[in-house]
Amino acid sequence: MRTFYALHVHRKDGSSRRHIMQAELPKVGDTVPATLGGKKVSAKVGAVNDPERDLKDRGRVVIEVDADEI
Repeated sequence: MRTFYALHVHRKDGSSRRHIMQAELPKVGDTVPATLGGKKVSAKVGAVNDPERDLKDRGRVVIEVDADEI
């Protein structure tokens, strides 16, 4: 199922970028493409939050995905 999520990419240069995506929600270990600053990069997913838990605990509905540029 396609959904919106916030992809946080930790760049090789030490910076971090946030990119809003609409796609299948990736799983830990998946590689996802993203365009950051006009450059296409690939990133390996390290963590995906649990939106149901976050909605109860923090009132958030945004799904956040953390990934490292490869």
